Order: sequence, then structure tokens, then C-alpha cells
Amino acid sequence: MDGTPLKEGDYFTTFFVAPFGVALMTSPKQQQFLNDTYDAIYNTHEDYYEDSVTLLSLVVMTRNYWDSTILRR
Repeated sequence: MDGTPLKEGDYFTTFFVAPFGVALMTSPKQQQFLNDTYDAIYNTHEDYYEDSVTLLSLVVMTRNYWDSTILRR
């Protein structure tokens, strides 16, 4: 409770990291951090639920989605 990391504090799950990568897209200053985050989650496969969240985040980070605003023009 004093801020000291737990011994097993190196736990990594794409469930939290992948959406954080999407948030990094809001600042151009964070491009290298975004690239590193993308690389870390792209090659990590976990269970169904985590991989579903990762897939949705990767779709946004790579901009591989239909932009409905283009269709309205």
C-alpha cells in the first residue's frame, strides 16, 4: 500500500495495454511509445476475451476500419 511494486509486478496483459495504445494515438509526441506498444501487443496471444479486445484496438491503431464520414460526402 506504500507504492512498492509487488514481486510479481511484471504482469502483462493485452486487455489493458491494447486500449492504452489507442489512447496514445491522441498525441503525436507519443509516436515511439505507440510503436512500442503496438509491437508488444501485435505478437502476444492470450485467451479469447483478451484477444478480442486486442483485435479491436489493433483495427483502430492501424486505421483498418470503414470511416462512415467518407461515405457521407
